[in-house]
Amino acid sequence: MDPRDPLTAGLCLDQLLAMSAASGREVGIFGVLPLYWDREQVSPFNASGTNEHIRLEDRVAPVRQMGVAPAILKESFWMMLARPLKGVVCKGWPALRSADNMSLVRATHPQLDNAFRDVAEQVIRPLGPMLSRRQPLLSSVALLESFTSQMMAGRGLYRAGSPRTLEVWQALQRAHIQMDIVYEDVLATDGLEGRDFLIMTDCDVLPEGLVGKLKKWQIAGGKIVADENLCPALKADALISDQPALIPPASVSPLESSAQPLPLSENLGRLFRSLGFRPKVTCDNSDVILHSSRSGDATVLFVINDRREAGTYVGQHGLVRENGLPASTTLNLGPESVNVYDLNRSSFVLPKRLDDGLRIPLNLGPSECRVLLLSSSPLLEMNLELPETATCGNVAEARITLTTNGRRPMPAAIPVAVRIRDADGAPAEWDGYHVVENGVLTLRLELARNETPGTWEVHVRELASGMEAVKWMKLSR
Repeated sequence: MDPRDPLTAGLCLDQLLAMSAASGREVGIFGVLPLYWDREQVSPFNASGTNEHIRLEDRVAPVRQMGVAPAILKESFWMMLARPLKGVVCKGWPALRSADNMSLVRATHPQLDNAFRDVAEQVIRPLGPMLSRRQPLLSSVALLESFTSQMMAGRGLYRAGSPRTLEVWQALQRAHIQMDIVYEDVLATDGLEGRDFLIMTDCDVLPEGLVGKLKKWQIAGGKIVADENLCPALKADALISDQPALIPPASVSPLESSAQPLPLSENLGRLFRSLGFRPKVTCDNSDVILHSSRSGDATVLFVINDRREAGTYVGQHGLVRENGLPASTTLNLGPESVNVYDLNRSSFVLPKRLDDGLRIPLNLGPSECRVLLLSSSPLLEMNLELPETATCGNVAEARITLTTNGRRPMPAAIPVAVRIRDADGAPAEWDGYHVVENGVLTLRLELARNETPGTWEVHVRELASGMEAVKWMKLSR
């Protein structure tokens, strides 16, 4: 992982998901997020224009590992949280606030701890219980990381043998083509089921059995998109270097239109559309990254602003763009009707229907991420059941239900904020954030024998549409 580019945080998680799938077991994955950069990666020693905060730390002892920029930290978090993981391990905590001046990792950015706190308070705490229960969304596009080619031909991502696979993966993010990384042993079993496209970069050498299976898959309608290094026994349906035929605007001459090669992301987008690929969700800004996962029958969509510029922290050295910029985009959710909920703002979003599908305009702040829940079933009603009376030493149950059409349970995991106050007004057990799965959440309030008698309050706010409910319970000895 290159910590200077927040997109690569998503690549590491994609590889872990591929390994989990290859294991054949339901193995939860954890992301590892470095909070620091190695000095020589971003701000070389004795370079002119070194940031003042870094120079101040250098006076105590030379800084060798320094805190990442806040925008990079946030985007790296978003790229990880967009995947269905169980948790994130943060490495190098002294970058937030140095424990002592002799630590290898030094706190060189005064706002890094505030950025970390923002991520925790705005997303991890309220949405964490729901995000940890998601499942991967099977994509019709897969990218093969060939272990055989990495060992036999020295290509691929292993030990940075070839940058081609990384370039293609990054371009797919900006082209809004969500794909799954797969390995050869998965393809040899059932890894091609549900796949229409297979991207094969750096696949010079392949097992003979896999080649035979891929040929049969192609005959059945599967399409291979490859680079020039494809194993000679296979024939690609399209090459990554191909430029799809375009109709230039009337104001542009044929010579001018052919003289400028397309960026790789735009070229891949056009190439896949020419092969019949139709993404379920897309947008009109390549600086905005989209990633979807599954929550029951619903889809959780992360919309991440990756528009950045060089700043004055380390950007003046030309090695990283560390300042976030605002971005505007319009999401296209396709022609099918869908209910959209903004989990950041706990509000229902009404898309505008046009000829090409449902559209939602978004204005994103620097390094901002919006988390949207897309569900074919509307969230219509929330009920809170709580006994009117209870006695100390017993158990009282608070039951929260979320229903959709026909009073059926909501077929998705919905985050809720539960506020429980005892007779003294103090937070009680289970006060905090929870998730309602399959329409029901039951909280068992175990009442101690020495509880203060009086009135308890339970307030629930679901974080999809913002519905609220409150009940009171009289506690006595």
